This record gives sequence, structure tokens and C-alpha cells, in this order.
Amino acid sequence: MKVALFIASEHYGGAEKAFVELVNAMAQHHDVAAIIIRGNKIGQMLSESVKVYTLKSNPTRYNPLLIFELYILLGWLDPDIIHTHAAKATELVFRVNMLLGKKHLATKHNDRKGRVFNKMQWVTTVSEKAASSIHLGKKGRVWTIYNGVEEGKILSGSLPEKFTVVAVGRLDKIKGFAELIRQVSSLSFPLVLKIIGEGQEYDSLRALIVELGAEGRVELLGFRNDVHQQIHDAHVVVVSSFSEGGPKVLIESLFYGRVFISTPVGAVPEVLPERFIVTQERLGAKLEDVYNNYQQYEAEFARIAAEKKPLFLMTKIIKQYDDLYHYLVGQV
Repeated sequence: MKVALFIASEHYGGAEKAFVELVNAMAQHHDVAAIIIRGNKIGQMLSESVKVYTLKSNPTRYNPLLIFELYILLGWLDPDIIHTHAAKATELVFRVNMLLGKKHLATKHNDRKGRVFNKMQWVTTVSEKAASSIHLGKKGRVWTIYNGVEEGKILSGSLPEKFTVVAVGRLDKIKGFAELIRQVSSLSFPLVLKIIGEGQEYDSLRALIVELGAEGRVELLGFRNDVHQQIHDAHVVVVSSFSEGGPKVLIESLFYGRVFISTPVGAVPEVLPERFIVTQERLGAKLEDVYNNYQQYEAEFARIAAEKKPLFLMTKIIKQYDDLYHYLVGQV
């Protein structure tokens, strides 16, 4: 089957990482073309078995040159199915597909508004919560297919002496990093918070760290290729977001982490019990509770991870998409 997967992101975060991993895994089963926009590092992370096409036009969603370029490329590729990820790529293909008439599946990676998804016939989401944000017509269908993780090698390494907290995500206000930094800076026990990711909020977060005198307590690590190892080498992974779809780091923590806590976003309440979920304003208090009762949290999270990991194996996720692709291609 010829599959064209398209993401139009200009940054790199959880959705983009999920896209890369899905494309690389899918290429082992199908003739896969990945379409990306210029200036994104996604192309560097795709395997040699993936045919990568970079759109050269200015990547704004209303640029007629970009739309025309995409129309020509998809017409030439002639895929059996087009699979778009996130709102921008979905909107661009929705327009050109009015002329092409190809089978089009869209994936929504968050639970925020995305009107274009309401116009689609077929949508997948990465959580049930994200699925509830979509309102299709009578002929439309929504499937929830979680992000997956390749079962990799077992990581080695001992915990650092200082209590280490890791947060992973694009440096964006919606991730709640500013509030997390404020609360961590006021905790009385020794710890270090490592924030992994790039984004437009870097300068403001750096300024906040200096303002709070937290330079020795909070580190902005930027983009890292060793996220799984960073998760494994931390006492706890935390998500402080106001809104999420997955989040991807939740699933990675089930495979590689020791303890994971999060605000009640995306798929988190679908996977974890209440003990590991916390409101935004109680992040610091929850971290202190984890610190004081670490062995209990670690043992309970290990039990949860052993139960939940099989649900998120990439082999299972690929099988779900493979079945869905064949079903959709067979639709008249």
C-alpha cells in the first residue's frame, strides 16, 4: 500500500516525535512517503526506507504556492491513502483533496479546538479526551489510537544523588513550565529540575529562573537525542501542561521511567490512577510527597507500567493503523 504521511510543523515536540516514530515503523510494512515543510529537523530523523519530500514554499497555511506545490506532489505520488497529522497539515490537504479526491485520514494530537477536524470524514486521536473534542457529521468516524513506543534495549544507569525531576516538551506557555519552575524554586528539599525541549518561551523561562534565583535548581537542556535515558535517570518525570493530547512522555515513562506525575490532561486520566495526577497549583506539593514517600510511588508506578506497557507497543499501534488503512481504502 502507498501511504503519504504529512505534518506541517515548524517546531519539534511530542506530536512531531510521535510522527517520526510512526513513519519509521510504518515504512517496514508499506511504501511510505513522508511530507514535511522546510526548516524542520524531522527529515534528519526519518529512516532510509522512508521517501522524504520537503515542501519548499513559505510554510503558511494560506500560501497559494504551498497549496499548489502540495497539490502537484500528492497528484504525482498518487497514494492509496493520505494520513495528515495535526491541524495545519490536515487543513492544507483538505483543500487540495477537494480536487484530488484521495482517501484522507487525519490525526488530532490534542484536545483543543481544531475546526478542520469537524469537516473530516475519518479522524484518529491519541486519547479519548481528544476524541471528545471532535464533532463529525453522521458519515464521519473517529478512532482512538494511542501513540506507541518501540520496545528498545533495557537502559542502565543509577539514580543521581540529588533528587532529579525531568520535564519534556516544547517551550510553550501551554506546557505550564513557568508555574512548575516557580513551585520547584520554593521547595525546601534538595532537587534539580531538568526541562528538555526547544521553543519560543526559552528567553522568558531563563529570565524567570534568574529572577527566582533558581539557577542551581532548574536547568533548560534544550533539544536532546537521549530523552529515554534522561527519563530513566530521573527520580520522577512531570507533566505540568494546561492541555495535551497524549502526552508522548507519559508512554515513554511507562517504558523507561521510575515515577510519573501529571496534571489531568489528555490520556493521563485514561492510563493512571488519581495518586499520580495533580492540579496545576499543587505540583510542588505533589513533588514533595513523592520525595518523602519515594519507594511507595516507585513500586506502585512499576506495577502500573507492567500492566499498561503492552497497550502502547509500536507493533500493536502499527497493527491498528494497518487494519484501519485497509478498511478505509476499501470504502467506496
